[in-house]
Amino acid sequence: MQLSFKTELKPNNQQVALFRQHSRVARHAYNWANGIMLEVLALRATDKTVKIPKPIKLPKRFVVAEIQSIYPWYYKS
Repeated sequence: MQLSFKTELKPNNQQVALFRQHSRVARHAYNWANGIMLEVLALRATDKTVKIPKPIKLPKRFVVAEIQSIYPWYYKS
């Protein structure tokens, strides 16, 4: 009975560069969202009327409002 599969990636130089680019984008997106949440929580500590953004709204805000104009390197292939 086989319980698992082992898969090994052997990327070429171009694929390695793309892997690194995608990991930078993911880290930047995480840090951006974390910064937004910390700002909101700091504001909420003094003013309870400030609403915490819903997780479904953050990606829309991220892509539409922030990314396309400020960070064009997100869309380089």
